[in-house]
Amino acid sequence: MVGQSQIEHPTAKAIRSLILEHCQDTENVGVFLSGGVDSNAILAGYLANGVRPMVISFCLNGRPSSDFRTAQKTAKQEGLVFTPIFLPTGLETVLGDLQSLISNYGLRRKAGIESFWPCWYAIREARKIGIRVIANGLTAGGLFGDDRDCSIRGHGADGDDPTWLDEIRAEKFANPDYGQKLAWDKLTTELGIKVVSPYRDPRFREILYGHSYKSCNTPEQKQPIRDAFPEIMKWNVKKHVNLQLGDSGISALFAQLVNHPVNTKGYKSVVGIYNEIIRGQA
Repeated sequence: MVGQSQIEHPTAKAIRSLILEHCQDTENVGVFLSGGVDSNAILAGYLANGVRPMVISFCLNGRPSSDFRTAQKTAKQEGLVFTPIFLPTGLETVLGDLQSLISNYGLRRKAGIESFWPCWYAIREARKIGIRVIANGLTAGGLFGDDRDCSIRGHGADGDDPTWLDEIRAEKFANPDYGQKLAWDKLTTELGIKVVSPYRDPRFREILYGHSYKSCNTPEQKQPIRDAFPEIMKWNVKKHVNLQLGDSGISALFAQLVNHPVNTKGYKSVVGIYNEIIRGQA
């Protein structure tokens, strides 16, 4: 499954089997696709099972991101229906959305608010066009340590030590709201949508237990998934970037609220505005 110069990661077969097990739905399936390894492996899982899902990706209206363009290209390459979700950019709309997300879904942290916002739009639009199953690659990062702190530690002297990464995996997935799960559950339950999130399966952590940061991210980031689904390499997958960051422009859009009249106290960071709304003062 991999090149002759590279030995397949020992977890690859188990990872492929687990993802294939999750990708069994055959009708009205939509895959939230980016340019990253996680969601592309899920798409590959459905295709390997003979299912041709709809590909769904989002971007700010008039500002297609690299994730959006890659997903669109992959859908075209595979002859799959591509559904674009164009997110609003007007600050009045964004402010109203922010208030709804905080009051209706209990979101409190900046990353959670800005990550769930595009999904909030995409899930509702998917339901309107008949999607009943939504598959996503959420929380894969917690398995492989793809955040900045883990990357720094993993590229240092602790790179071969699996203990700390196992502890981080356990801590992250012990949080019942990791990856905005509670907001996802509330919205999809309201809409009657089944969610397929393979990386939340506890068996994934069991498979990776004892495998260090360096083992899981050498020679490439999330190497076990790449070895499990080598077919995704033809889709030009890229390294992980949080969906609200990078060239998506989402975090930057929300940051513009500091210049909006709602910012009566002159906060320098949008977090101050979020906290005011949470306290019911904005």
